[in-house]
Amino acid sequence: PAERFSQDGTAHPIDARWLLHREVGRLAEQGLSVRAAFEVEWTVSEGDGEDFTPACNGPAYGMTRVAELSDYIRDLLRALDESGVTVVQFHPEYAAGQLELSVAPEDPVGAADTLVLVRETIRSVSFSHDLVASFSPKVLADGVGNGGHVHLSLWRDDPAEGPYNTMAGGEGPFGMRAPGEAFTAGILERMPSLMAVGAPSVASYLRLIPSHWAGAFACWGLENREAALRFVTGPVGSRSHAANLEVKSFDGSANPYLALAALLAAGRSGIATESTLPAPVDADPA
Repeated sequence: PAERFSQDGTAHPIDARWLLHREVGRLAEQGLSVRAAFEVEWTVSEGDGEDFTPACNGPAYGMTRVAELSDYIRDLLRALDESGVTVVQFHPEYAAGQLELSVAPEDPVGAADTLVLVRETIRSVSFSHDLVASFSPKVLADGVGNGGHVHLSLWRDDPAEGPYNTMAGGEGPFGMRAPGEAFTAGILERMPSLMAVGAPSVASYLRLIPSHWAGAFACWGLENREAALRFVTGPVGSRSHAANLEVKSFDGSANPYLALAALLAAGRSGIATESTLPAPVDADPA
């Protein structure tokens, strides 16, 4: 998580972190900002080298895996806390040996920096427990893969009332305001090409298959985990700050700075053309 410079002191032309700074700045010129966060999924193995032996065997969303790996999980959460990372949720996921954690939203550059820190912390704590962590989009060919879901909310700066979330409080789809809908529509229109940035590996396309919660179809919907874009309103009473867009098709092989820069650019282009969303999909598009 650092900026690169050429020898003459200018920003290096292929530095993705500078690119993300630039996209944040372009939105700021319009009085807009984005809050972002990555979900982190990984699998934990007891095997050496290419061998994968799940380090836990309990089911998803239960306490068995937490008990099986209690020392490891305690040390990991403690290390993240001591590093200043706010973990808002932790749970076992569906794949063999798979865990997931979510962190608090930040500005886009901060969100990408936090992802780098979280993943390196997971890797280091795993080593200290004689375990191997993998963030690969597909660890076992016939298993569920590791996603790198991105959460985004677009905020407008109101000089009188302060910033407000354009994903809530409006008359658009599911309460979106016009800028929030246009931002979402800009991303949706460009999902096929965004895959080159957000799902850039061969393993990405072993994961990106229907009915595996990977978002294999370029559509959007309210709480639809099979759509590429899942809109989340948040619980009643917190929607003004919790409403956000989840990009489900991206995975951990993406450069987080480049991925966020591409998403912000796509969303900004939607705002520029005042794009609107098609009808939402409320079932498995497969």
